[in-house]
Amino acid sequence: MTKFQDSENTLQSLSASFLALAQENAEKDGKILRLAKTSAAQAKAIFIMGGIIAAVLAYFIIKLVLWVKGGAAVSLVKNFLGR
Repeated sequence: MTKFQDSENTLQSLSASFLALAQENAEKDGKILRLAKTSAAQAKAIFIMGGIIAAVLAYFIIKLVLWVKGGAAVSLVKNFLGR
């Protein structure tokens, strides 16, 4: 009877330990999931801001190229040099 009782106590102890570990792992998984969602949101914001910056730079580069191609830069340099 004593061996049976010891075995029963051991099984109950193992069961309690397993349940506690499963609960801790579930909590950790929840924290990791929240961190992953936050990180994904930050990455999305970075890509959106990068796209906006790229669009603004492209606009100004195109404006500069059209300005130079249109001869405005040449006339500005001529006026500056006095020719």
